Amino acid sequence: MQSWSVPFLVWVPAVVALLVACDEPDARTQTTTDDSDDRTDGTSDDGTDAGLGLDGGVSGEGEGEGEDDPDGGRASLGDPVSGELFHFIVERDCDHRWALDGLVVDCLECELAFDVDLVVSGESSCGDTVPGFGRVKVTETAVYFEGTYQGAVFEMEGGYLTWNSVGYVYGDQTYYYLGRVDY
Repeated sequence: MQSWSVPFLVWVPAVVALLVACDEPDARTQTTTDDSDDRTDGTSDDGTDAGLGLDGGVSGEGEGEGEDDPDGGRASLGDPVSGELFHFIVERDCDHRWALDGLVVDCLECELAFDVDLVVSGESSCGDTVPGFGRVKVTETAVYFEGTYQGAVFEMEGGYLTWNSVGYVYGDQTYYYLGRVDY
């Protein structure tokens, strides 16, 4: 019989609560990749002006919005972001955990985008977790990291974004994804 680690038993109830609260069926049918090729230099692939898409930022609709934040919960190009990303691997009974640090970047085909460094967390229970870098893209219903589906958007307001995979993601192994970003 497989032994479950304590970290798994601690965060699984929170994930289950999020799954029960989810009422976004469209997010469950998202494709597992995002083929868009967004550029941050303001040009399209043919070199013409692409017209930057954020123009002033993305608005959140959080309670108390704007009281302590002069931008009212809006993301502006170049704003710093921080957060966490978790990948639980069922067959190995361990997880990869990273701290995310980066900046808001332009995205012509999504609501928000962040270029982030992945810094390995000391709480990772898989011994092969490695640091990295990549782009997080957020649509109205889903989150992608480097084109790979990470999960359904659960909250995106007031400078706070959360997501999880709403079930398992199957590939070379069985994964469960979970994350959050403050922007």
